[in-house]
Amino acid sequence: MVNGVTNTIGNALGGLKTSQTLLSTTTRNLVNSGTEGYRRKTQETFTDTNTGGVRAGAIQRQVNEFLIRDMRKIYADRAMTEARIGSLERLDALSGASNDISNLSAKVTELGNAFQRLVTDPTRPLSYTQVIHAGDELANTFREIYAGIEEIGANAEQVVQEEVIQANRLLERVADINARIVEIDRPGADLSDLLDERDKMLDDLSEIIEIRGFVDDRNIFHAYSKNGKYLTGETANQLQAGADGSITIKGEPVINAGGRLGGLEQVIKRDIPFRLDQLDDLAGRLTEALVLPQNGGPPAPPPVAVFSIDGLVPHDPANEIGYGGRIALNEAIRNDPDLLRGGAVTPVGDVTVATDARDVLLTNSYSFTAAGLPSTGGFQQVATEFTASLGGDVADANARLSALQASEDLVAQAISVGSDVNIDDEMARMIVLQNAYTASARVMQTTKEMLDELLSLLR
Repeated sequence: MVNGVTNTIGNALGGLKTSQTLLSTTTRNLVNSGTEGYRRKTQETFTDTNTGGVRAGAIQRQVNEFLIRDMRKIYADRAMTEARIGSLERLDALSGASNDISNLSAKVTELGNAFQRLVTDPTRPLSYTQVIHAGDELANTFREIYAGIEEIGANAEQVVQEEVIQANRLLERVADINARIVEIDRPGADLSDLLDERDKMLDDLSEIIEIRGFVDDRNIFHAYSKNGKYLTGETANQLQAGADGSITIKGEPVINAGGRLGGLEQVIKRDIPFRLDQLDDLAGRLTEALVLPQNGGPPAPPPVAVFSIDGLVPHDPANEIGYGGRIALNEAIRNDPDLLRGGAVTPVGDVTVATDARDVLLTNSYSFTAAGLPSTGGFQQVATEFTASLGGDVADANARLSALQASEDLVAQAISVGSDVNIDDEMARMIVLQNAYTASARVMQTTKEMLDELLSLLR
């Protein structure tokens, strides 16, 4: 009989401890229901073969690793697109809207119209002044857009430096968490909070650089870049950012990094050079086409280009890189406006030179070589398409971002079904566990009373 009572007390004590343990886990879920990165914890119960009592098993995180992997890929793609959109929107704002009177196409049109006014009234000094002013405006617009694009590139390079610093901190923290997991990992140890923390670090890291990885048999997460460069595990390797925005690790390039670094990489290595090359081509072809023949001689004076490098040095088609940022009205024309009609010896009523210049700007078609520009077209048309294509890039990137956000919402919903805390479910579970705890306590109390009664009879 005594053995039976003892077993009953033991089982009741075990029930109390098990209920208390499960209540603690449930309370933990409720308290952390709003904590970012927290995964719901569960514990299975099992029967102790020695005593027949119920015991609580190890704490388990409710995580679908396949969905987590998919989500990190989406994080990287979304962050990459967002980083690129920021720069694309600034590029688009630089060029103005397609119907903006300050955009490049409008300035081409204004210069063409100024030459038309010169054709219409070549006797008025104001007609010459208006051509010079419109030429200055067009050249200044080229230079301002060019400088703005270069500034966007420089800003992107600076942001790369900042992102690399943040990425290196996260890589170090992941390695530190890995070490702590190895240190305390033993049967019965609760690693769940550390694993949650590591997952949060990896999620944040995925927004900076796309990662691939695996967990080894010691619970260490080994992370690699998209092109296979080892990032972190037992120890963290440090990313380095070059002055040009390039990323290396141990001297080897990290290519197609993904994440915000990948978006910035596209801006620096593709978007910025792409647009600068287009401006160089457009400014160069305009300078070559807008050359004014001069009358006089013999010998006949050389023709005068309306535009040149900084207004002083003739444009060199063989060395055109950077010309879009240095194009300026030829100072010779500013000093001698008569050059606009072919020189002082040209009769005032002879508007042949001004007519040809007007047609260059408003009518004629020319060839272009920069990628993304039409192969042939008028300067108005090509300048308009340059402006429109910047807006098109923004629209395309925003459409991609919307699709990624929709995918992120779907995967997040799937993850939440298994990993997030449901307050109603946890409260219902708590009530059941409290009832179990109360029942075990009553068994203890009843058994104690029976034991006391037995002892009093024996006395």
